[in-house]
Amino acid sequence: MKKILTFAAIAMTMLFSSCTKEYYTEGDSLSIKTIIGNVAQGAWGYSNTENNNYFYATISVPEITKDVLHNGVVKVYRVYNFNQSNETHTELPFLLQSEHIDGDTGEVFFWTSEVTAEISAGQVTIIYTESDFNYEIDETFVPESMVFRIVVMY
Repeated sequence: MKKILTFAAIAMTMLFSSCTKEYYTEGDSLSIKTIIGNVAQGAWGYSNTENNNYFYATISVPEITKDVLHNGVVKVYRVYNFNQSNETHTELPFLLQSEHIDGDTGEVFFWTSEVTAEISAGQVTIIYTESDFNYEIDETFVPESMVFRIVVMY
């Protein structure tokens, strides 16, 4: 019985000795900055690449440094009804299921809209896509104006 316990102890030591952790920063204070970014309807750009069509808008956020990218946290929220009593915040990425009934034919259409964020030093790029790529059919489509709350913690 003693040999089995010794073998188990050696196996556990070997298992856990291969795991390591490294601390990049240590500190007892946390800085938090909140930025409100407005994307006007006319500010959306459009990327039309093979099998990857989407709208995008870039919000300048100089508070996001390379150090923040490596050692901090950045959260992005879409804000609905900004500065109104029914204001809500939804963390990105965000999916919205939608349906439309054609008034002439009665045909029902379903699609998913997705809003995501790419975070890099100095900026947040908001990306908007729809599952049916309807904006290829209706070339006048542009996403609506949107407000975003960006929280930078470091």
